[in-house]
Amino acid sequence: VITGMEVLGLRREANRVVGVRAKPGGSGRTRNYKADVVVCAVPATEVLRLAGPLDEGTEEIVSSVSYQPEVVVNLGISGRDLRPSGPILLPRDQGFKVSWMATHKAKAWDNAPEDSTQVVCVFSGNAGEEMVDAPETSAVSTSLEAVHRVLGVGDVKPELVKVTRHVLGRPLVQKGHADRVKELLEKGTGVSNLFFAGDWIQTPTMEGAILSGMIAGKAVTGAPATIPLPPDSPSG
Repeated sequence: VITGMEVLGLRREANRVVGVRAKPGGSGRTRNYKADVVVCAVPATEVLRLAGPLDEGTEEIVSSVSYQPEVVVNLGISGRDLRPSGPILLPRDQGFKVSWMATHKAKAWDNAPEDSTQVVCVFSGNAGEEMVDAPETSAVSTSLEAVHRVLGVGDVKPELVKVTRHVLGRPLVQKGHADRVKELLEKGTGVSNLFFAGDWIQTPTMEGAILSGMIAGKAVTGAPATIPLPPDSPSG
């Protein structure tokens, strides 16, 4: 496995992938690398640019995927043991701009500063579209309002703040989306030695990246896909 490479495209012979074109670290001389198997794990909008022509049905599925951006706000709050752990869905019709939040050892278990609790607030769907271009201060203040309202916390001054914008957020769930994803997983890419594991199936989070890798590994090796969970995390 070679890391730190910018893949520019696939090398193909007839209808078979035999390698990739890439350059180290986004700079330097482009080289050809031989590959027995290539797993394409990029946003659907990038697939055809990298992979080139695919089966007509496969191209139609990949090209039909569209996204809604997400904004994720992580707040490290010192000396707090906030409950419940979540995830907590927040209804828009009750005035919430945050779509959902989680605290403590839910999705936030690995990033909280020592002796503190981390609260994760996610803006997705329409809320993500509204917030993705907004200033970071707006995303943080809106998140703190939700924390105050939902968790009953007073004037909170976070010890740690991180705002991440995923312009390619969740795939839009359209009519037939699940069937198309299933079809794509079952029929493959239409090109020998090329597999898909991308964020048109999973969201661009750490969990999604791990799961995409497991799916790819199972497709290539036939081994069962097992997903490691962090200590004390909820299973499922």
